[in-house]
Amino acid sequence: MAGVARQIACGHCGQTHSSIAEVRACANVEAQQGPTMPVGGEPSALARRKPAPARPALDRSAAQLAGPDVLGRSLLIGPDDAIPVPWQTALTVIANATANAETVERLHLAWRNRERLVIHWDGPLPEAEPILDIPFYQLEPATELPGERLRFAVTANTVDARTRPARFEPLDTALELGARPGSDGDIEGADGKPAWVDGGPLSPIPADDLAGMALVPRHHLIAGKLKTQRLSPAPPGAELAPDQLAAVAHRGGPARIIAPAGSGKTRVLTERTRHLVTDWDMHPAAVSLVAYNRRARQEMGHRLADIAGLDIRTLNSLALSIATGRRSAGSSSRRAMNTISEIDARRLLERIVPGRRRRQLSDPLEPWIDALSACRLGLRHPDEIEASYGGDVAGFPEVLDRYRAELRRSNQLDFDEQILTAIEVLLSDPASRREARRSAPLLLVDEFQDLTPAHLLLIRLLAGPAAEVYAVGDDDQTIYGYTGASPDWLVYFDQFFPGAADHHLTINYRCPPQVVAAASNLLTHNQHRVAKMIAPAPGRVSQAGELRTNDRLDPQRGLVAHVDRLIQAGARPGDIAVLARVNAALLPAAIHLAHAGHPVAKPPGLDTHLLERSGIGAALAWLRLVGRPDQELSGDDLRLALRRPPRSLHPRIADWVCEQRSVERLLALAGRLTSERDAAVVTELAADLDRLQRRAAEGASTAQLLDLVYRDIGLLGAVSQLDQSQRSARRSAHADELAAVRAVADLAPGPAELEPWIRGQLDALPALDDGGPEGADVITLATIHSTKGLEWPHVIVHDVRHDLYPHRLAVDLEEERRIFHVAITRGRQSVLVNAVPPESREPASAFVAELASARPAAESWPDESLDPSIRPGTGRTDDSRRTDGGARPGATRAGGGGASGAAGGAGSAKPTRSDPA
Repeated sequence: MAGVARQIACGHCGQTHSSIAEVRACANVEAQQGPTMPVGGEPSALARRKPAPARPALDRSAAQLAGPDVLGRSLLIGPDDAIPVPWQTALTVIANATANAETVERLHLAWRNRERLVIHWDGPLPEAEPILDIPFYQLEPATELPGERLRFAVTANTVDARTRPARFEPLDTALELGARPGSDGDIEGADGKPAWVDGGPLSPIPADDLAGMALVPRHHLIAGKLKTQRLSPAPPGAELAPDQLAAVAHRGGPARIIAPAGSGKTRVLTERTRHLVTDWDMHPAAVSLVAYNRRARQEMGHRLADIAGLDIRTLNSLALSIATGRRSAGSSSRRAMNTISEIDARRLLERIVPGRRRRQLSDPLEPWIDALSACRLGLRHPDEIEASYGGDVAGFPEVLDRYRAELRRSNQLDFDEQILTAIEVLLSDPASRREARRSAPLLLVDEFQDLTPAHLLLIRLLAGPAAEVYAVGDDDQTIYGYTGASPDWLVYFDQFFPGAADHHLTINYRCPPQVVAAASNLLTHNQHRVAKMIAPAPGRVSQAGELRTNDRLDPQRGLVAHVDRLIQAGARPGDIAVLARVNAALLPAAIHLAHAGHPVAKPPGLDTHLLERSGIGAALAWLRLVGRPDQELSGDDLRLALRRPPRSLHPRIADWVCEQRSVERLLALAGRLTSERDAAVVTELAADLDRLQRRAAEGASTAQLLDLVYRDIGLLGAVSQLDQSQRSARRSAHADELAAVRAVADLAPGPAELEPWIRGQLDALPALDDGGPEGADVITLATIHSTKGLEWPHVIVHDVRHDLYPHRLAVDLEEERRIFHVAITRGRQSVLVNAVPPESREPASAFVAELASARPAAESWPDESLDPSIRPGTGRTDDSRRTDGGARPGATRAGGGGASGAAGGAGSAKPTRSDPA
């Protein structure tokens, strides 16, 4: 070893030494002075004992397993073992099973970079198949199996020379798969020529450095294949823009692909897959695509139909296969488990929810459904969930336990339980974990920003310590915060997947230049995001009318006028989409367009049940009470009027009120009551009815009568208080529904006829699913949440006023801005921001002004939270009011809330999908 330059990392003094003897001497000094901290973390036996005599040099078999330098195989030896020639110039690391995070990262870095190390290991290795058995609500998106990453970094691409003969785990695996030992390389290939087996990451390797031998990658070994890979793959064959090409041709390892709206993310994801299979010659069994939903899976499957054997899964189908133990054909199966619908889940909850109390025109099980999802997908503590829902889910921890126990007893899973059960299997069942990982050596994941904390943990556990995850997404399109989705997954991607590369797509091929510029301006007002620069497609010239703002006409008249203009200019109805923040805002849009003679379809979820909601039901009851002056008052309508706004009366007196058939008889009843308080309540009710009847007799319009009911009588204030119990802005609030009814009121024949008229209008609309049958030429009406990934030639963002953008119930201003951004970036040719005129009682959204002006870079960030419990600019809350599930790794643990999936509202869609460049 004389004359050989060496560097040995010393954990005793923090410096490097040129020989093991110097390390031992340093250890003796530390032992005399007190406890030491080696690179591996806690004081090791090496630091506490006298140096033992050196062992004889290892036999030649260890040197033979060293392989070419380009493969970067490390050497694992005992504390006092000598170092064979192939590793004598390698950096030495001294470690043990208590290695600290810095040491683990250093070892993992050597694996990623194919750097030879000499690892002097003291004591046993971490458990080969660890188990983590803790309650799910103690897990975090960044949770790892104990010791797994350390063991992987130490053994994955390492010759273990602590025993004789020396061992190389990838070679053991190849021999178990039936390979024959080779005299030159590790094995004989199928063609009889020598080949090496690899334990390193996917990375290009010059063929000359392997002396013409083939290479079997670890990814094929994991998948149970002995197939070789192409060492230096050809560039992707698809016609791609430079930014797309760079992302598709990623060298290997984890990668974050930031794919803004219209940048061709699906094309990049599918062409990356094709590049791996075709140009890298990776076996399809070693490549797994994860789509966010079935629609995306079908799209990917269509684009990759020529690649046989490719695994494309949705998150839930992936989880279900893990939960049932059926990852692939021929694998062992535990037991069949049936997936239940939300209706079945409700039936189960009806049996176990204690003291369930029905309220008029409300859904007592809705908060329980939401809380179950918030707890499981958000990995949140049941006590925290119970506290955050006020009194709506009292006893939630016990209900959660009973609900999950009943699912297990009956071999059933709901959709959220699929995810959680898969996580529990991966944490607690090593055999099932090995089987699951066989199909996931290389994971490609779509819509990464939409994952919940549980989804992210599932992906990380499935990928294992190698973490070779190719994640495509856009933090600026994170709009499902109610499920726990967070921009953090992409903002801090390299902390979840160490060593990740970065690829940014920078061209929006979909939107016209004015929209691209406006969207960029808007997003500069968000702080918690990945910085990016987006440009329109090269050569695309700005045209007049690409981006318009209606601030002259009221939103409904502005909508009809703009659609008229588009149709007259040659657009088909199917080219036009009307997007709204909430489902209720689609009611006036649908009715006004239909009234103007334009073909529209009824969005899913927008039906006559809307008229039975508490706020609207009360408003319609008030109109019926005053709209027919020649008829007696209805007892049922009087009961609704008593409840909204609420008037506290003894049930017996309330029954008496509902028996009266005129204002005069109500006043007479009030005069007979002995309680002054009760008499005052009945008198006030009679006075309100009399005032409305007089205004109706004077010719007030239906909309004007509703204004009196909403503001003077107080219905709007009452439902606004009711709305405060709603946990998120993912669905229409009662106040949104009242605004929608008011927006169509003056189209009806009269106040008493408003309800049957609205029912008739809705019943007359054709109900089309996902845009209807092929060739249906209708205007699309949809909520923004239901349109991600879709696009149309012409988009109208409807009713852009201050209490919808941001929504009045929203707690995360940045997410509300992202929702608006998603809406305006659905249009290929033109976008109308349908705001309100200056004289309107409803001010326009502040987001409209932000479209025209970027936030100065030097400007300090204000606290833009809509709720005082939210920390500035992030949308993340303190522990008592978490909303978005986001937490930087190592900081406050992540939470989440809301129903699973990506519904976020309801709307039909007849999209044209983008396929840029």
